[in-house]
Amino acid sequence: EAEDIVQDVFLKLWSKNNEWENIENLEAYCFRATKNLALDRVESLSIRRTENIAPELENGIF
Repeated sequence: EAEDIVQDVFLKLWSKNNEWENIENLEAYCFRATKNLALDRVESLSIRRTENIAPELENGIF
């Protein structure tokens, strides 16, 4: 999963190569983008797990 996140960051960065000159610190930008995407993925996985458990809880099955 971590490798996928880094790959996604590089793909986004590459797709915005015409905007690189506007980025003051490219390394900091990459770290921040990676952190934000990782947090988004964790949140997404958490929501998915909750959705998968919810029907069982409604039916009283543990």
